[in-house]
Amino acid sequence: MNLFDDVEKKIKQKRSILFSHDSNCLNKLISNIESSNRKTLVMWALECAESMTSNIKDRNHDTDKLEKAIRICRKWAGGELKMPEAKTAILSVHAAAKSVEDKSIAALHHAVGQACSTIHSPVHAPGLIYYELTSLVIDAGYSNYEEFIIRRIEWYSSRLGYWNRELQSESHAWADFLKS
Repeated sequence: MNLFDDVEKKIKQKRSILFSHDSNCLNKLISNIESSNRKTLVMWALECAESMTSNIKDRNHDTDKLEKAIRICRKWAGGELKMPEAKTAILSVHAAAKSVEDKSIAALHHAVGQACSTIHSPVHAPGLIYYELTSLVIDAGYSNYEEFIIRRIEWYSSRLGYWNRELQSESHAWADFLKS
C-alpha cells in the first residue's frame, strides 16, 4: 500500500479533510504524539500554530484573530488566565475559517484552532496536522504533494523531539491543570 493511497481516496471523494488518525503517512508521527506528555504537546502545538500563522501572513491574509488566540492560549497554559477567555479566542479562529473563501487558508485557520485546543486536551494535537497537511495538498493542486507532506511530517517530528528534550531541562510556568 502506498503512503498516500488513503489521501488519494479522500481527494476522489471530495472530502474537506484529507488526513486522519489512520493515514498511512502519519503512523509514526501519531505514535510519537500519543507517547508524548501533555506539556510537550502544548509547546509543540503552539509552535506549530505560530508557524502556520506566519504562513497565512506571508500570503497576505489577516492573522489578528489567530495571533490573539495564540497569545491568549500561551497565557492560559501558563496559568495567567482561565479557560473561558481562551475558548472564546479559539472559537473565533474557527469562525474566521468559515468566512474565508480560500480553502487552504480556511484549513490553516482550523489547524491553528486545533493547535490552541491542545492545551485543553491532547486529543486535539493530531487535528492541527490533519488540517495543515490538507492545506498543503490544496496548495499543490491536489497532485504532486507527496514531497511537501513528507517534509512537513519530518518537521513536526523534529520539533516534537525538540520539545521532548527541552522540557526535560528547562522549567516553564504552567497552569495548575497542566502541572501533573
